[in-house]
Amino acid sequence: MKPHAGRLLFALAFPNTYKVGMSSLGFQVVYALLNGMEQVACERVFLPDQDDQPRIRQIRTVESGTPVADADVVGFSVYFELDYANVLAMLELAGIPLRSADRDEGHPLVVAGGPAMMINPEPLAEFVDAVAVGDGEELVPELASRILELGAEARGVVPRRQLLQALADVEGVYVPSLYKPVYGGLGVSEIRPVQGAPYPVRRRVTRDLGRYDVTSAIVTPNTEFGETLLTEVARGCARGCRFCFAGYGYRPVRYRRAEDVHPLVLARALGVEQALRGARRVGLVGSSLSDNPSCVQIAAAFADLGVEVSLSSVRAETMDRQLADAIARSGQHHVTLAPEAATTRLRRVIRKPITDEQLHRAVDSAASAGIRDFKLYFLLGLPTETDEDAAAIADLALALMREHGIRSVTVSLSPLVPKPSTPFQWHPMERAPVIEARRRLVERRLAGARGVKVQAGSVRLAEVQALLSRGDRRLAEVLEAVRRHAGDWRAAIREVGLDVDAHLRRERARDELFPWDVLDLGLDRETLWREYQLALRGLLRDPRGRSGSEPLVQARERFG
Repeated sequence: MKPHAGRLLFALAFPNTYKVGMSSLGFQVVYALLNGMEQVACERVFLPDQDDQPRIRQIRTVESGTPVADADVVGFSVYFELDYANVLAMLELAGIPLRSADRDEGHPLVVAGGPAMMINPEPLAEFVDAVAVGDGEELVPELASRILELGAEARGVVPRRQLLQALADVEGVYVPSLYKPVYGGLGVSEIRPVQGAPYPVRRRVTRDLGRYDVTSAIVTPNTEFGETLLTEVARGCARGCRFCFAGYGYRPVRYRRAEDVHPLVLARALGVEQALRGARRVGLVGSSLSDNPSCVQIAAAFADLGVEVSLSSVRAETMDRQLADAIARSGQHHVTLAPEAATTRLRRVIRKPITDEQLHRAVDSAASAGIRDFKLYFLLGLPTETDEDAAAIADLALALMREHGIRSVTVSLSPLVPKPSTPFQWHPMERAPVIEARRRLVERRLAGARGVKVQAGSVRLAEVQALLSRGDRRLAEVLEAVRRHAGDWRAAIREVGLDVDAHLRRERARDELFPWDVLDLGLDRETLWREYQLALRGLLRDPRGRSGSEPLVQARERFG
């Protein structure tokens, strides 16, 4: 623990429990980046358990027990839309005014970052002073350095408005108070920057990932992954699936070579025990792990050292016997595949053109290597989806079980949440009764099948997520009401009088201004629209030869 005297005290907050927060590699990397700065002392803080919150008068940091309100900066790492209400809960438990407009020089600066903030920061815009948009390896230290330059650790010395204007000059920093949205009906008609604020705010990109060690800073058994050392081997995805933000918002795609995977380098140089720091296994992290040309080499290298390796998911097209053997040799006994849809037609709609033959080949390769437990991810409520598409999910799972001697298959069903900055950002969310009926259809067809388990995500919570994902600042009232109703979203929405269906079920106009258009992720809007139209027609590619790679190419040119 660093002494606080003479240093910027940064309370790094995860708006969920310790177990969830410490499972986040990004949260741990930011913690390491800040503590790597001599003039910064970074300490962690997490949301107390629900039962403990009424008894807590003041939340404190883990390392020193310092009241969060005494920090110079409170930085939230936000990964999930449903955690937005937890941000307010933590501010309240810290004794910090919820709304940015109600805070003055005597309060900590409240910043937020993480994937959810890059997707759409507007629902939290009334509560945070600044948002870090994009990759953090260079942005986070520069943000902290700018705060130090302005003397913000000396409370009251720098006027708050002056501090925020200076932070807005940092590439990748969005200061919501410097932008005034104008509303018209259900949407935004105009976004007005004030006082020369940059518009739109360009996201920050780390071009050379190999320079940075994106690995767990702290190994603890109290995480979702147990005693696992997480390390990133890929960022972004080249596939461009039409529903997935990672395939658009994290361009350009960057892969690590084996020589850039720091735990592997350390294990070879210093030994496994020192490299893993008490962890029992290494978890490889990335949106498209098996697309990394070095994936097999990395997994095999760890296996050669006797280290168990866990891969978050594997693309069916890339699962051959060589990769399966590397996974099995490392000690992993299960594989996760994500077909997302079970029919060829619907896979064309979402631009995920894997075939049943490729899925069978992937499962056969894994089963031949001794892997007998599988998890399959599917989405419900996709554009143009029918009951027949849903029934095919069960048929596919049963066929894989029957033909490859699998011991178990877990079928995961999640409602589609249309995401900003994807071709489906214009699409209405499917109605809850339809999704529920298709879930029951899958469950009925799989009922009694030995070794098959169905996991289904909550449709109601998915609707809340969709509302927050594409919402604007007017949702601040809903978030405040959620606090008053002890986390009851339905009661909060009823109190505010929000018409959920009006927001979720409407198809957006081609030229509609979106709340998240305040950010520039480097994507071509017209190409995203064209991809949406191709999806509705069930086409994988434009007959004229154009495809969804175009917005990705542009992002590579601008940010690569």
